[in-house]
Amino acid sequence: FIREELDRHVTDIQLTSYDNESRFFVTSSRYDKALDLTKYGEGMQRVFEISLLMGLCQNGILCVDEIDSAIHTGLLKPFALFINNLSERFNVQLFLSTHSKECIDAFSSVPEARLMAYQLFRNDKGAIDYKFIEGSRLRDLIESINIDIR
Repeated sequence: FIREELDRHVTDIQLTSYDNESRFFVTSSRYDKALDLTKYGEGMQRVFEISLLMGLCQNGILCVDEIDSAIHTGLLKPFALFINNLSERFNVQLFLSTHSKECIDAFSSVPEARLMAYQLFRNDKGAIDYKFIEGSRLRDLIESINIDIR
């Protein structure tokens, strides 16, 4: 995903020990030497971090607050599909939060069987309550009335 969507010049990312610290270094055809991942933008760092966490959470659960943080809105749909593929590959159940309508719309493009939403709100008694929306219904509501579940 990094090579296809963010930087086609990236050829490798490796964990390297440097000055008794372990750091991720990015090899790119643009530069003569590998650069620390932190020299790249926050979007690339975020994509790499979430990808790495998916592998670490294999057969488990991953909770990500503000999944769209540092991800350009133009990349949200391909990122959503990428994250969905990783979740299937590593058998990870994802719990994602966002305040972004664009992010909700992007994630509605994943297969219906893999999608559901919970909307939290305060009920008449002031207690926190929720509304569950399953995948096909969520997609229908987004497409038909542009529902906003933020």
